[in-house]
Amino acid sequence: MMKIKNDGYPLTVISRAFDINRSTYYKRSVDKGQSSPMLDEDLAKKIRLILDKEETFGYRRVWAHLRFKEGIDVNVKKVHRIMKLKSWQCKLWNRPCYVPKAVDVKKSTVE
Repeated sequence: MMKIKNDGYPLTVISRAFDINRSTYYKRSVDKGQSSPMLDEDLAKKIRLILDKEETFGYRRVWAHLRFKEGIDVNVKKVHRIMKLKSWQCKLWNRPCYVPKAVDVKKSTVE
């Protein structure tokens, strides 16, 4: 179908001829394109260095470190995408749950 579009036929004519929606045409053309998102490998190396130093950092803290300490102008979504694709989630520390302690105070009784 992409060849027909390149020959100069309007998309409405193509969609009527093949009995498909225009959105289907665009979806199929996108699916044939880039299969995986592009990664900025230099930024990924910097993120990996930060995570090696601070293993409990999540994507927000890594972004803040890059943005404010290293002065790199980067979007938080880009940092999150890189960490998600590389499977670099933060290690969660085990927070003990709150368990109330027993109190040895005598309760008053009515006589």
